[in-house]
Amino acid sequence: MNRLKKLITLLMVAIMLGTAFPETAAVLSRLEIVEAATIKISQKKVTLTKWQKKVLAISGTKKKVKWSSTDNSVVSVNEKGVIAAKKKGTAVIIAKVNNKKYKCTVTVKNPKICGSAKFYISLPNKYSRLSYSAGGFDKTTEVRIYIDNKLAEKFKGDYPYAIWYIDGGPGIKLTKNQLKKGTHTVELVQLVSTTKNFKILNYKKAQYKIP
Repeated sequence: MNRLKKLITLLMVAIMLGTAFPETAAVLSRLEIVEAATIKISQKKVTLTKWQKKVLAISGTKKKVKWSSTDNSVVSVNEKGVIAAKKKGTAVIIAKVNNKKYKCTVTVKNPKICGSAKFYISLPNKYSRLSYSAGGFDKTTEVRIYIDNKLAEKFKGDYPYAIWYIDGGPGIKLTKNQLKKGTHTVELVQLVSTTKNFKILNYKKAQYKIP
């Protein structure tokens, strides 16, 4: 009963304020409409290369923005609006402010084969490890090896000739998923990837098959 009385009292106060100060109520209403009209997302469409990062921003408000992606496996986004391309595909980044959504459609494309690095792979008879040889890197930028789009190994590309993991060497221990029957894709990439600078220095692909 007391709660109902409080609600009725608050309602009456709101009506009285609106009646007594119509100009104030109108101004506040206009301010809300103007703010809603000026809130914008920095870009509505973006095309990125796999592994590329970019910052999206919301302007026109100081209120908290909640970021999300419709498909985190294609492109992810953090609380600061930094998006990261994961694999080929399309996803929508959503910025939510005051229960209103602002959207950016992100298309992720695969990189093209490039660079002078050499990359070869082979499988031992037991299929437990992936052996590879890689070389020709002329900078100290990090080199990554992905298997089926999952990071498997990384190292500094500061060896002028080659890094060898031939049969009998340590190589990469394969997971159960990477040992499943079928064809698996291995990618080698050497890149510079920040929100302001993105460049792929070397990109190579290879495949292995589990019978």
